[in-house]
Amino acid sequence: MGQQSAASAMPSDLAPENPHALPADQVLARMGVGLAGLAEAESERRRLAFGPNTIAARRTASALAVLLHQFLSPMVYLLAAAAALALAFGELEEVAAIVVVLL
Repeated sequence: MGQQSAASAMPSDLAPENPHALPADQVLARMGVGLAGLAEAESERRRLAFGPNTIAARRTASALAVLLHQFLSPMVYLLAAAAALALAFGELEEVAAIVVVLL
């Protein structure tokens, strides 16, 4: 199929620097792949060499962690000061609006 010579090299060695700037047939030839995809044996070899074709799951932060992380922002302190001033002046609607934004 013509894939044998390219298949012996590692795909990362074959990958062009800017594949999006090349015609599709050049990228496919460089990667040792045809329009029909990889042969079963080559697919297995690459899977063993590079691991499964999956995206690593990211650890999700809890709602509490997100809430606490927001208190690291200087904007939170500015809004808290504005809420304190609004409370001092008796502007309860503004205090409520700022508290809603903070939470």
